[in-house]
Amino acid sequence: MLLKQLIDENSLDLQFETSIGVFELSKERNVYNAIRKKYLGLADDVSNQFSERLNKYGDHQEAINSLQNDMEEYLNKGIEVVKDDLLSCGIFDIDNESIHGNAKELKLLDAVYGASENFFSQIMKVQHDLNQEVAAREARKDNRARWQGGTISSGNEGFVESYIDDASAQLEIGARNVIEGVGHSLINMVGNSISQSAATNKMKAIWDDKKTRDALVVGMRESIFKLHQILIYLLKKEDEWKVRDINSVEKARRFAENSTNPVLGKEQGEQLLRDAWALDAYNEKIYGYLIEINPDYSESITKMAEHFGLDLTDLKDKMAINFLKKNLGRSEEDAWEAKKLLGAYCEKICLPYSERLKSASMIDEIIKKFDLEYRMVDGDFECSTREEADKAREEEKKIVQFINGIQPPTEESLLDYEKGLLNKLEEFNQTFTSELKRKYLVVLDRYLKEFNAKYCSVGMFGKMVDRKTASSIKATQYAKKLDVSTEEAYMQALEYLKRFLPFVGLREDEAEEAFLIVENNRNKFLDNNSQSILGKVSKLSSKMMSRIKKGDVKKEEMEGSFCPNCGAKIKKDWMFCTKCGYRMNP
Repeated sequence: MLLKQLIDENSLDLQFETSIGVFELSKERNVYNAIRKKYLGLADDVSNQFSERLNKYGDHQEAINSLQNDMEEYLNKGIEVVKDDLLSCGIFDIDNESIHGNAKELKLLDAVYGASENFFSQIMKVQHDLNQEVAAREARKDNRARWQGGTISSGNEGFVESYIDDASAQLEIGARNVIEGVGHSLINMVGNSISQSAATNKMKAIWDDKKTRDALVVGMRESIFKLHQILIYLLKKEDEWKVRDINSVEKARRFAENSTNPVLGKEQGEQLLRDAWALDAYNEKIYGYLIEINPDYSESITKMAEHFGLDLTDLKDKMAINFLKKNLGRSEEDAWEAKKLLGAYCEKICLPYSERLKSASMIDEIIKKFDLEYRMVDGDFECSTREEADKAREEEKKIVQFINGIQPPTEESLLDYEKGLLNKLEEFNQTFTSELKRKYLVVLDRYLKEFNAKYCSVGMFGKMVDRKTASSIKATQYAKKLDVSTEEAYMQALEYLKRFLPFVGLREDEAEEAFLIVENNRNKFLDNNSQSILGKVSKLSSKMMSRIKKGDVKKEEMEGSFCPNCGAKIKKDWMFCTKCGYRMNP
C-alpha cells in the first residue's frame, strides 16, 4: 500500500480500554504507527531475501567479490519503496541517489555499512599480514650476504696468468651468488605458498563464521526499517506525526519502571504509566505492567500492543516464569499443582500455552526431575518406570547381598570358579526380575571377563594364550610343587595331580607333561639321595680303613659293620665282602 492511501486510511483517532482506564491515540500518531509497521514488514522481507543471497555464496572469495554490490542492490529495494511513497504524496524532486545520500547523511544506513566494513576490515588485515610476510622474505633474499673476490691484476709480470686466474675466480663467485639467489627464491616460493594457504583458511573462517552473516542480515534489517525516518524527514512531518526519538524512549522507560515503586500511590503510579505510553507506545514493559495491574484486561491490552506491531509472547512468558517461581513449592505434588496454576494463569493473560514456552519447559523440567529422582534406585540406577522402581526397591537389598557373596577372580582362580560363577549367574537370573539386576549383571559379566584374562595370562609379562595352553601350563606348575621325597609322598603326588586335572579341564592323557615332571622329580630326588648316602658311607669307610691299618679296629667292631674296602654293608660272620670280594680279618 502506497503512503497516500496509508495516510487516508489511518487518519483517525483511536481509543484502547486498559486496566487503568482509556488510552487515546491521535490520528497523527496513528498515521506514524501505520508507516512504522509498513517499513518493519519491509525490513523483514528484504533482510530475509538478503540472507538467502548470502547463503548462496560459494566461498569467501565470492563474498569478497559480490557483497558490496549485493548489499547496494537490497538497500535499493527499500529506497525504491521510499521513492514510490514520496511520489504518491506529490514529492517529485527526488531519485534513488538523493534518498540514499540523505539516509546516509542522517546515519540511517550505519548498521549495514558497519557490518560490511567490519567484514572487509578483517579480510584486509589478513591480506595485509600476508603481504608483510611476503615482503619480509623478499627483503631477506635481497639483503643476503654475497660472495666477493679481488680485482683483476694489471701488472706486467705474469699478467696473462693472473688475468685468467682472477677472471675464473670472479666467474665462480658469480655462479655461487646465482645459485644461492635461486635457492632463496625457491625457499621464498615455498614460504609464500604456505602463507597464502594459511591466509586463505583465515579468510574462509571469517566468512564461515555465522556471526559474520548474521551481523550483515541484522544490519540490513535495521537499515531498511530506518528508511521510514528519511521518508518522514523528506515529508517534513516529524513534529506533526510526533516521531519517536531516543530522549522520549529513555524518558518513557524511566517512567514505566518507576510506576511500580511502592513509594508512589496508586493514582500516581498509573499516571506515570499513561505518560510513559504517551511518550513511547512501543515499550513492551508498559503493556506488561498494565496486565499485571489487572489481568482481566489482558485481551484488550494484547490487541492494543498488536496495533503497534508488538508481540507480547516473550514478555508474557517471562511473567509466567515469575508467577511459576512464586507457586512452585518443594514437593512433586506442589510441582503438579503449580503446572495447573500456570496453565490457568497463561489463559488469563491471553498467552497460548504450549511446550515452546520457557515457562512450560521450566515446569516440565522440574516435574521430570522429581520423576527421575523417584526412578533412581541403588544410588545411580535409573528405572524406566515408577512401577519398575518400586519392584527394584523390593529386590535391592537381596540383590546386593547376593552379589556381595561372590568373590572376584584372583590369579589362582581355576575353572571351578568359572563354573560356580556361571551357576550363580543362572541362579541370579531366575531369582530376580526387576530392572535393577541389569546393573549387577554387568558386575558378573566383568568377573567372567576378568577370570578369562587372568586364567589365560601366563609368564612374568602376562602373555595371553588360549585356554588349553593355559591349562597345560597350570598343570605343570602344580606338578612342580608336589612332594616326592618318599615313596608314599610320590604315590600321593600322583593322586593329587589326578584330582587337580579337572580343575583345569584336562584329561590324564592331555597332561603327560605334568606326570612326566612328577616322575622326573622323583628320580632326581632318588639320585640325589643315593649320592648323599654313598658319600657318607665312603667317608665312613675311609676312616675305618685308616683305623684298620693302624690296628685300632677290634673284631667286634667289624662284625655287622661295613666292608672296609668298598663300604658295602656286611654281616659279622662273613669272611669275604660279597660286593668287592675283600677278605675279612679272621
